[in-house]
Order: sequence, then structure tokens, then C-alpha cells
Amino acid sequence: TNGQVLAYDATFNDWFPTTPASGSLWSEGTDNEIFYTAGNVGIGTNNPEDDMGLHITEDVLIQTNQGALHLGFPGTGNRWRLSTFGSGANLAFRSRASGTTTYNTQVTFTQDGAVEVGDNTTIESGTVSLGSNNIAESGENLVVQTRQMNVGTDPGVYSPRSYIIRAVQNGTFGFAIFNTNGTDNRWEQYVSNAGNLTLYRQNTFRGFFDDVSGNYNPTSDRRLKTNIVGMNSVLPSIMQLAPKQYNYKTHLDRTYNGLIAQELQEVFPEVVRAADTREEDDLQNVLTVDYGQLTVLGIKAIQEQQEVIEAQAAKIDVQTEQIATQANQIQSLEARLARLEALLKD
Repeated sequence: TNGQVLAYDATFNDWFPTTPASGSLWSEGTDNEIFYTAGNVGIGTNNPEDDMGLHITEDVLIQTNQGALHLGFPGTGNRWRLSTFGSGANLAFRSRASGTTTYNTQVTFTQDGAVEVGDNTTIESGTVSLGSNNIAESGENLVVQTRQMNVGTDPGVYSPRSYIIRAVQNGTFGFAIFNTNGTDNRWEQYVSNAGNLTLYRQNTFRGFFDDVSGNYNPTSDRRLKTNIVGMNSVLPSIMQLAPKQYNYKTHLDRTYNGLIAQELQEVFPEVVRAADTREEDDLQNVLTVDYGQLTVLGIKAIQEQQEVIEAQAAKIDVQTEQIATQANQIQSLEARLARLEALLKD
């Protein structure tokens, strides 16, 4: 009732209303508010902490289907609202900008261990989600200041070296890069038991970087191929190629040896591909060269050239034998001529 206060009875662990001898320290407003503007309030303690408006030593229950905990400025000022959803199963931090009445979810903790920062509503059990569904929004950057970030199911810490990011793969699953969420257009890489850096695309093996030499080894297994036919003659086409020496416009201090993609495309179009780049200027769909295929074309040209060399060698052998026979014949004729000359002198 008006003028009474709540007192705590530690013996019965209960609260009860009472009228203080000197009158109530609480004031009552016109809209059923009660307030206390002097000193500190203690709940569960008769010695509240100095400079603390409220000191509670007992558990506090906020029934979130009825209310929430608000932190911030009064009126229409900036404010955070701490409450739950899902019948109390999940905890949400929501913020309200000054001058508005709408609260937006910023941080969520779910009962099954997921943590979400942002407004991504597709968060799964046991995951941590950062950012929003709309990556075009401002503020979608993550800054991590750390000596070493260790990632994996049980990565531990590697003290000898300070890697910025250290990932311990899960079996034969390492890094995966997706073109867009929800599609299978992806590349994967992991370190095999043999130590090779292995590449997959669309869950299909593509090749590996050798653990000793660092050379890239693409797939070439017959079981992966079809429409296998022998190659036609390439030597005349090889002779049309014009190797060049050049600099890239971005690095005039470095000299390279190679071919010009546009020129090569006219002779061997199958080894030239237009790259799907993100540039929007005249370098969009820039041409690239598969120099690995040129190695095979070089092998075929050498084989053809070797056939010519062997044919010429065989022809030379025949001609050499003919010359030797003719030389023997000449020697025989010269001997006969010498005997005839001797008989005539006699």
C-alpha cells in the first residue's frame, strides 16, 4: 500500500511489505510508477555497493514472454534489448537506433550452440555465422587481431611459427570455395596422406601439387576420357607459331618468353580459352593459354620430324650403298684398263 516498502526476511528467505518508522523512502508517480532517487538499493544485501544504484545478490528472473532487459538511453534514444525467442530457448540482442521504434536483431545465441552475428536467418546448429544475408550492406567486414588463428575440429596451437591462419583439415576435407551459396559450383583443396596438395572440383578429383617438386600433376587417366583418337599431323602448324619475347604492361622490368594468345588461337584454338574474369573494361574475357597442351603438340611434332629424319637416313643409307658399289665397279674397271694398257705396250 501507499507508504509501505518491501523488506527481506533472511530467515524465511522471503519478502514482506512493511511500513518504515520514518516513512517510505520510495515515491509514487501519477502513472503507477514508484521510484527512489537517493542512495543505493540492495536486494539480498543490506550493504549495497557504493556508486551502484542497484546491488542484487540473488538470481533474477525476467519473464521474457512479458518483458525484456533494456540497456541504453531513455525515450527514443539508442537502445539495446536483451530477450529470448522460441519459447525462451534462444537469446537475442536487438538494437534500436535513436529516433526509431524498430529493434533489429544483431546477435543470437541458440540453445543448440549456434552463434549468429548479423541478420542471417539460416544459421544451423553448432555454427557461428557472421554478417547478413545481404553482403552489399555496409559494415560487413570482419577484423581479427591475433598472433595465430587456429581453425579445425581440434586444431590446437602451433607455437614454433606464427601463421596468420592455421587450418587443420577434417580427414580428406580441407578448404572449399563456392561460387554462390547453395550451389555445387565449388573448388576444394586438402593435403593428402602422401603430402600432396590435392584439388577437387564438384567433388571430382582434378589433380595435385607434388609434395617434393611442387609440380602440378593434372588428371590423365584413361578411365576419365572418351572419344580417344590419334592426332593428325601438327608439324606444319607448329612451324606457323611465332614465339615472342615480351614484357607485361604492369611489370616492364620483367621479360618473358611465350606466345601471343590471339596468334596461337588461329592455329590451335583448342589451347586458348577466354577467362571468366570480374573485370568490366576491355580486359573482360582475357585470353589464356594452356601451355601443358603445347607440350603434347611439341611431342607430336618431334615424332613427325623424327619420321622425316629416319626416312632421310634410310635414303642416305641406300645412296651410300649405291656409291660404294659404284666405287667398287670403278676400281674394277680401272684395274682392267690398266691390264689392257700393259698388253698394248707389249
